[in-house]
Amino acid sequence: MTLSRREFLRRSGCSALSVGALTSGIDRFGLVQAFAQGNSYRALVCIFLAGGNDGNNMLVPLDAAGYAAYAAARNAAGLAIAQGSLLPIKPKSIGTEFGLHPSLAAVHPFFTDGKLAILTNVGPLIQPLSKQDYLSGAPRPYQLFSHADQISQWQTSISTGASGTGWGGRVADAFGVNASGYPLITALAGGIFTRGQLTSPLTVAPAPTALNRLLLLNGFGTAADEQARLTAMNYLRTIDRDPPLVAAASNVTQQALDIAKAFNVDPVVNTVFPNTTLGNQLKQVAKLMKFNLGSGVPALTRQIGSDHAWGSHHLVMGGLVIGGDFYGVSGPNGTVFPTLQLGGPDDTDTRGRWIPTTSVDQYAATLARWFGVDEININTVFPQLRNFSTRDLRFII
Repeated sequence: MTLSRREFLRRSGCSALSVGALTSGIDRFGLVQAFAQGNSYRALVCIFLAGGNDGNNMLVPLDAAGYAAYAAARNAAGLAIAQGSLLPIKPKSIGTEFGLHPSLAAVHPFFTDGKLAILTNVGPLIQPLSKQDYLSGAPRPYQLFSHADQISQWQTSISTGASGTGWGGRVADAFGVNASGYPLITALAGGIFTRGQLTSPLTVAPAPTALNRLLLLNGFGTAADEQARLTAMNYLRTIDRDPPLVAAASNVTQQALDIAKAFNVDPVVNTVFPNTTLGNQLKQVAKLMKFNLGSGVPALTRQIGSDHAWGSHHLVMGGLVIGGDFYGVSGPNGTVFPTLQLGGPDDTDTRGRWIPTTSVDQYAATLARWFGVDEININTVFPQLRNFSTRDLRFII
């Protein structure tokens, strides 16, 4: 029986590599290149829960007036958390106490230790927007309050309409293509966040899949027939390369083989991770970071992670984070924390959907600068950033 080139690739286990080739970005495979400067290493791990976090219960005012306003807004729906069960913190810039959700007990000490900052009332925006602006019909995000569109806008930082790239992918693009083949950006859950014009993520399975088992091709062992199959596959990838799709498919396969060869060990991590979906994803992230530390290669890694409604609060944790404080742009009450009042100055109407005072662009651009994106490229990565006077929220060194 004579096999076509396509059929041979399908049977040899390469179909997953070639299916993705039927797009304009076939050459990208999702293997974003290394970015290394000397011995420096930076890893940005983004956890996006796709609407699974209730920001109003994650961070609650503990002062008498603030908690009373919170309770008044949430008691009717049975959502208010008892004041005594909240974990107290005191941001330096505000001076009054707030409480973290009781389930954040493991995270709580990092705020006092200066390793955890909280970005308050952040959300998709086209330009700064007050309640008066909102009610008068000023530009607001495309399909506002559509769950799917807001999830997309958090990942793309483009609020005027649909975007084919994410801000994580555009950060990767800013460093250009590197011949090393190591990924700069890795995804464990898909999504548009990691997709760039020039680059796309290396998408990997979560733990317990071993790192050195991620990109294996089945049927290419040491037996004579398997070696013959490998030789034939390698030869097929050297011919008929004039058509762009054929050349791109061959390049995709070679990049996969190169990365698989580089992932020759499964790093051991001593930290105990919970045996949950998120726990196993984070364990794989830890192994990738350990691998990259050993290789001197940085990583921008994406997890599946956090946002819902419109304005919400976000946690930033790390050794270079200027923690122990709240960050963002001040609103009508003179602080970065919104007034939790139904129908109040930060509410779009009477439903407790806070109008953000800080945009995704400002938040993400601060992270991108820390990662190494320079001012020449920052407006390309975040084209809406020029609409905001505050371009750096300064919560990280």
